[in-house]
Amino acid sequence: MLLAQRLAARISAATRQALPADVEAKARRHIADTLAISLAAMRTSAEVAAALRAALAGGASGRARVIGSAAMLPPVQAAFVNSAAAHALDFDDVHDLARLHVSAVTLPAALAAADVHPAGAARLLHAVALGNDTMCRLGISVEADATGSASKWLLTQLIGYLGAAVAAGIVLELDEDALVSALGLAYMQAAGGKETAMGTGSNVRAIYPGFAAAGGVQAALLAQAGMTAPASSLDGRASFYRVYLDRALSEEAATRMLDLDWPWLGTDLKPWPCCRLSHPFVGAALELAARIGDAEITAVDIHVNASAATLCRPLEARIRPQTLSDAKYSVPWLTAFALAKRRADLSVLNEAALADARVLALAAKVRVHEDRPDRPGQPVGALVVHGAAGQAWPIEHELAVRWDDAALKQKFAACLQAGGVTMGGSVTDGRELWERMLNASAAALPRTIFGAAG
Repeated sequence: MLLAQRLAARISAATRQALPADVEAKARRHIADTLAISLAAMRTSAEVAAALRAALAGGASGRARVIGSAAMLPPVQAAFVNSAAAHALDFDDVHDLARLHVSAVTLPAALAAADVHPAGAARLLHAVALGNDTMCRLGISVEADATGSASKWLLTQLIGYLGAAVAAGIVLELDEDALVSALGLAYMQAAGGKETAMGTGSNVRAIYPGFAAAGGVQAALLAQAGMTAPASSLDGRASFYRVYLDRALSEEAATRMLDLDWPWLGTDLKPWPCCRLSHPFVGAALELAARIGDAEITAVDIHVNASAATLCRPLEARIRPQTLSDAKYSVPWLTAFALAKRRADLSVLNEAALADARVLALAAKVRVHEDRPDRPGQPVGALVVHGAAGQAWPIEHELAVRWDDAALKQKFAACLQAGGVTMGGSVTDGRELWERMLNASAAALPRTIFGAAG
């Protein structure tokens, strides 16, 4: 069989079985995390407000809901807006080896499909888990680094079209053949040129996963309506790998990709709302700031690999970012921010921070050295901070985030607070919402999610 057929067969077989307990538990936690982030973004992000205005510009109306809003949109547009909200704060989950975000694409796609074809908790959980797992498999198979063909693409967007088609297709109960067509129809729309990340001065990077979520829903709806696409979308003469990655996926690599055992379980939740490649540097700066106290800083040397170096160029624009999207993508600015603020949460990492004089003064003292080896996953956050009395404080920080329920609930609460949803004493009780998201086996999760804003 062709690769899309083999992938669809694997997905279809998994939908007929109960999710493994650890996979279901993870799906619930990632759905809860994405919901809370989306609620915060709907209230605080100008980019999400713009995405919603654009969706409504033509007088749009429909039956698909928008998280944290009374708007009703056609499913494709609802998927876009919800995905934009899930990613706009740059706080959404990420798979380091695959180098992509997942739930910000698949959950909005699944929810939009559920407003067309109602689905309960079990099917929604399957959709998110298997959509995420598909994205992680494909992302790992790409073997991205800072220099190859994959470095030209926002992999969340490029691969997200396929993951969103899977998630929406599962909710729509597509059979195997229709799922193959959905993958092909998603491939026909796939895009994600990375200049929106490499260039500076814009804010569209905040919402780019929305294109993938919308395209995946469109693909699944077309497949449901009877449109067919070639089964060779992943391995034909002009297929996904050949067009976007300049190579075919070998049979050995395809088999290895298909044989992975739930690679999505390696997806992590973010501790700070900024680009994942910056996280080890933020972690290093926070740790070092606590150590050096109020000592005057005269210079900050950052040692990066080729991947993290892309978040440092052009240096002049990175140390004085003009948009919050640029700031969250800048290793030099974020390092200075963490040293100055000694925290990096939603309450301080916002538009006002762009004009913070102390942060800008420290950012001007940053020197970047591209002298570390590129490797799969995250770079090591390596800094040397120099003091006025001749001190030098070196640190190497390898981020290792392991979320227990207490830490996740704390993030959940902070995001709900930013989104105007209290953690107690209201009709929409955050504690009750948390328990329903994680533990209520019979919960109709779509209803729970859309009821979260009260």
